Amino acid sequence: MSMRRAKLVMAQSVYSCNMCSFVSLRHLTLLYHIGKVHAMSPNFSITCGLDGCATTYRKYNSFRSHVYRRHYTGQHDHAPLMLERDIDQVSDPTLDIDLDNDETQEHFVKLTSEKAKRNSALFLLNLREVERATQSIVDCVVQGCQELVNQKLELARDNLLDQLVDATPASVPHLVHEAFSSIKLFEDLKTEYQQRKFVRNTFHLVEPQEIVLGDYTDYVMKGSKRLLVTKTDKFVYIPILKTLQQLLCNENVLSQVYGGHQRKDGFLEDFCDGSAFKDHPIFCSDPTSLQIIAYFDEVEVCNPLGSRAAVHKVGVFMYSLGNIHHRYRSQLKMMQSFAIVETPILNRYGFGRVLHRFVADVNDLSKEAGHTFMINGVERRFRGGLAMVLGDTLASHAIGGFKIGVGSKKM
Repeated sequence: MSMRRAKLVMAQSVYSCNMCSFVSLRHLTLLYHIGKVHAMSPNFSITCGLDGCATTYRKYNSFRSHVYRRHYTGQHDHAPLMLERDIDQVSDPTLDIDLDNDETQEHFVKLTSEKAKRNSALFLLNLREVERATQSIVDCVVQGCQELVNQKLELARDNLLDQLVDATPASVPHLVHEAFSSIKLFEDLKTEYQQRKFVRNTFHLVEPQEIVLGDYTDYVMKGSKRLLVTKTDKFVYIPILKTLQQLLCNENVLSQVYGGHQRKDGFLEDFCDGSAFKDHPIFCSDPTSLQIIAYFDEVEVCNPLGSRAAVHKVGVFMYSLGNIHHRYRSQLKMMQSFAIVETPILNRYGFGRVLHRFVADVNDLSKEAGHTFMINGVERRFRGGLAMVLGDTLASHAIGGFKIGVGSKKM
């Protein structure tokens, strides 16, 4: 193997990293260095410094985008970056790098691998200690990122192999660089808006709707003044017909609806085996009709004591599909919320006002013609109804219109 020596002679100025002693003649090299070495630091902070720009960033991706957007003119083969330092400040103006020495190559490969592992550890530490993620969440992120990287690498490899078929030897380095520089794990998914837009369009997200019940006036303190303002009573409703459509788009759920699980030996195992199901005007005539099992309960979103104990209590209405076997129906992922309301608002307006939209949707579903769902691009008509409403003692008293309590004196 011939010995090639690359002698990098310093010009009149170099580009330096303001977080360590690293220097480079090329801006792109310094940009790569900052991204690999410093981007995952918990206290990452960098100032642009180009053309007097004093903009400071705490995220590497934002800083990199700023450099390309504001300071890169496209006239050079590298992006401008960071502050310049005079040659007088560099102690060794000549760097001799032996590119063909096996020990040198092994050293740089080992150094790069250690830095990559260090950055990975910093990323996980930042997720766990700064963002307060649990270890199970960290493990999920590690597994998910690894799978995403593998998928992106496979895609880049396939694209590269297709391009190398008609490529010339001189164009191979450029094609390799283009193939691997195009790997972006979260392209067009960097912001919350982009994420919500993609999920809404791709996975047909059923978004909650705010339903206004009424207005009232109340006094609030603004500084030293006491002002009378108008406030709005509202709650959140998730359209049940849309969530049913999403459930039916799942092939496993759809097979449960069409297959059924009613016993043939006369034993009672589920709701569909009892007389309430067999005597129901909708369920007895159509075994594939949708059986809605509603549930109501109240939860405290915080843990106050004394007289403030019920101020932040929230009422949650949920439902599950009785067509699904009880072995799977009891799982949390099979339970769908359809309304969330603050308990004081629920007490003020009553269950009738809050459940008005839900009752209207169930009545639409229970019509003789049923409701048309778009399931995986195919229109299918289903009929259904409310099978039962479940709740604990307090919730059952509230729904039934009784005085809420567990003692006989309060009944």
